[in-house]
Amino acid sequence: MKRLTYIWWSCPLALALNTLPLLLPGMWSLVLAALAALALWAVVWLRLYANRRLRPEFAVLAVLPQMVQHGFAFAGGLPPELNTLLWQNLFFASWCAVAWVNIRALLLGPGEERAPGRHDAVLIFMSIITLCFCFSSWVSAAPRLFPGITTP
Repeated sequence: MKRLTYIWWSCPLALALNTLPLLLPGMWSLVLAALAALALWAVVWLRLYANRRLRPEFAVLAVLPQMVQHGFAFAGGLPPELNTLLWQNLFFASWCAVAWVNIRALLLGPGEERAPGRHDAVLIFMSIITLCFCFSSWVSAAPRLFPGITTP
């Protein structure tokens, strides 16, 4: 899968995975989240397989925090023993893993041509967008997933 094709597919799927399931009630939100997660996982897996910059098995990290969020939202929230700072920091680390996998997927593959010039403008721009997306997704999801936890 070429990088531009990956960008055109992964960006709308990631946005859909974060927002669309929140609009539907009950079981339909979980079904929509699972379908969007499966599609996003497949796109990331195909890009990592073609890219050869990271093993394709790491593609599961690209959908892990979203599915944790939607799964616990469907189940009625976190159990009280998981509502701690440790698990909130682990949730943040999973969002960092999402950013890492997606940035590695944006690197040029072996058969792709480098644009003229010294810097890869697409990689730089999309990396900034990816980092902003992951940070804003974590900021919006953490209070819903971990109610009552305040940071000092």
